[in-house]
Amino acid sequence: MKRPNLHFNFIKSNIANLLLLELIVKGTFFAIIVPLFNNFVELVMDVWGQSYITEKNFISFLTYPLTIVLLAVTFLLISLLLTFEVITLLHYYHVSRDNKSSNLPLSLSYGLHKTIRSFRSGQLLIPANVYLIYIFSNTPLLVFIIMHLNLPLPSASEPHLKFFLILLLFLLALFTLSRIFRLPEKLFRGKRCDTFNGPSLSVSKEKGRILSTSITLMKSNLLMAIYFYLFYYVVLFISTIIIFFLSDRSLIFVVYLSVYSKINFTVGLIINMLSLIINVSIISKQYHRYCLADQIIFDSEESTSINKPVRITTGWYRHLLVTFIIVFVSYTVLNLYQIIRNDSFYLGEAIAGIQVLSHRGNSSEAPENTIPALEYAIEAMADYAEIDIRQTKDGVIILSHDPSLKRTARLKKYVYDLTYEELKSIDVGSWFSKKFKGTTIPTLEEVLDYCKGRIKLNIEIKISGHEQDLEEKLVELIDQYDFEHQCIISSTNYDSLVKIKSLNEELRTGYVLTAVYGNFYHKDYIDLFSIKSNYVTKKVVEHAHSIGKDIQVWTVNSTKEIERLKSLGVDGIVTDNPLRTRETLYSDSTNQTFFELLKRMMRAYP
Repeated sequence: MKRPNLHFNFIKSNIANLLLLELIVKGTFFAIIVPLFNNFVELVMDVWGQSYITEKNFISFLTYPLTIVLLAVTFLLISLLLTFEVITLLHYYHVSRDNKSSNLPLSLSYGLHKTIRSFRSGQLLIPANVYLIYIFSNTPLLVFIIMHLNLPLPSASEPHLKFFLILLLFLLALFTLSRIFRLPEKLFRGKRCDTFNGPSLSVSKEKGRILSTSITLMKSNLLMAIYFYLFYYVVLFISTIIIFFLSDRSLIFVVYLSVYSKINFTVGLIINMLSLIINVSIISKQYHRYCLADQIIFDSEESTSINKPVRITTGWYRHLLVTFIIVFVSYTVLNLYQIIRNDSFYLGEAIAGIQVLSHRGNSSEAPENTIPALEYAIEAMADYAEIDIRQTKDGVIILSHDPSLKRTARLKKYVYDLTYEELKSIDVGSWFSKKFKGTTIPTLEEVLDYCKGRIKLNIEIKISGHEQDLEEKLVELIDQYDFEHQCIISSTNYDSLVKIKSLNEELRTGYVLTAVYGNFYHKDYIDLFSIKSNYVTKKVVEHAHSIGKDIQVWTVNSTKEIERLKSLGVDGIVTDNPLRTRETLYSDSTNQTFFELLKRMMRAYP
């Protein structure tokens, strides 16, 4: 078999044209489609009557008729853009099949014309095959992204989902290889190419040719993956040098975390462009080689569109590419300088004030929402103990996360169906450990008395629909034990927090959110937002802080996620391991050596 060379000589001689084409497509996506999508979402939300989207109302938003129109339009625009990109690349290679430089404007014109015509005539198999080629070309990049994706799932199920996604990706790649010539066949078919579903290439040789091309593509992509990983780690190494020698030594790690996501995005974009250029080149060259062997004549329409080659050295687009590269590099350098010299100091100050909230007491050391759990939270020196409250049938406020006792007491009974007398003797400690056998559910009054002067509380109100003046009784207890300035009242139920504020405006309230998008910041009666960590970004933190509201995140147990949130400057972290969290938050980076920083960089945080 002929050794694959990835057609580097041809690509090298045409790299200016090819990169400019990719920059035009990517620029269109980020400059037009992304802003349009954001504006469309805001319009839909205005008509829908909601200012933000959370996990609670996400399904409602998704099934809203105008949302369906929005998603359909967005999918159509992306399909048009990707189809234009791949068809233009195929045309460029097609008219350059003699290894000559082609006229890029001609290929752009052809790509636009063919894309519009395929959609107008309902030839949906063209964009379908474009998607297959696009996904296949980016398989190495997609595998890397999946492996380092921080999914909003329990840690036990995350590896299984990642394995499933990677397996699905490879199955899709195999399916793509089985019909790898369908797109160029449809675009450039000749007299013997009379059907789309049936191959025009020699039927007796088709299987062997597809197998040969598949092996070439797989070997090429494996080689590209190696080169791309090397390129990625070289970029990380250079970035480490810049950060280490230009940053304040005490803020080295903070700067690194701020820069890391930008490095990933930039490198990923470069890899995406090069992967598509190389893969489409191989597909096109292999296709034309087989057509030549079978003496296939291309369409007259396509033949007449072949223009005399135009050297890229005299093309206006070469100068445009050089200008774009200069602007891009300048912007990247200035952005890095901004992070090192400005953002790092803001983040350094923010880190000093991050509070540790021990989840459900200290649920890693003792049964959740019990007095022993609170005792361990105090021993771990947590700033707050996060607890959950519900009401019994007779209106007593007790600590319980779940509405039922199935998980913690192995009883198929609900809290709101039991009086406190029936509930107070139930064992909720044996499920955790024999050491805690006989541990019972405490009342909130007992907890306030126990925690007074020892630890602050984040009291989360759990709503089941069976409450009896819960907010009033809660505020009365807080007032009775003079706990007003030692607690935060939080809930997923906004109306409940409004009641709390109306009863005592001095109490701090926190709105608990999962997935979140939109303008949720300007909620009245709210002092802070408690958001699932996966959805917290720098922009979310900065926007909340700009209007005087805090951001807490939950529930964070991994060191790498704590370090990411540390770099964002959140105000509080809810965790099952308060000791590790505090150690990570206050770890001293002033003595960190260059090689320690490099080791962190090479660990590739998501």
